[in-house]
Amino acid sequence: RGWFVKRAEDRGIPWSESVQSFEDRQGELDSNYADLCDPSIEYPDYYLQPFHGYDSGNLEWHAAHELEAATQSMCLGYYSGPSWQDSQEMFRGAARATIAEMWSSSHGAGPEDTSVKPPRTLLDIGCSGGFSTEEMAKTFPGVSATGLDLSPHYLSVAKLTYPQFHFMHGMAENTGLPSGSFDVVTFNFILHELPRAVSLAALREAHRLLAPGGVVAML
Repeated sequence: RGWFVKRAEDRGIPWSESVQSFEDRQGELDSNYADLCDPSIEYPDYYLQPFHGYDSGNLEWHAAHELEAATQSMCLGYYSGPSWQDSQEMFRGAARATIAEMWSSSHGAGPEDTSVKPPRTLLDIGCSGGFSTEEMAKTFPGVSATGLDLSPHYLSVAKLTYPQFHFMHGMAENTGLPSGSFDVVTFNFILHELPRAVSLAALREAHRLLAPGGVVAML
């Protein structure tokens, strides 16, 4: 973790300040946790392991407090020169363009055709602290976006940071959401972190959730 923190700070990410800002708002995070946490969820074994340098994985406040800075640093390893902001935009922006093109082509139109109706609903599975939900929602301005994650701690950060979106506590492989209820389903940096069988189950779940003509996107 020390190496990641140093790299982030060296590239202009104010890690310590970001962590402090969330620690200072712990009361709001606790309130969000109470609103979002589904006590009926039984965490699978794969989710109860130490992860990313945190003893309790994604189920602790220390990880949640560092989430914003850690997310900002995620694309630094892909590009050696740009700032973290430009690195994020280069990666996520390319993904948004591809998703928009796929939506148009799946509805029989070219990338420049503006006659295609945009999607109405988007589900971001494994949304973490909500950054990916915002980035994916930028693809289709005005879309009703929902972020789903198995960590109520991360979701508490998401709700605090992006109150314009809906966030829910749930499992990627068994969301409990109605079939055919989303036009677009996205996975951002999640499938590689899951056991193979769970990744396949999550993809089947995404297919179930898709409305006719929908698109699944994986980053």
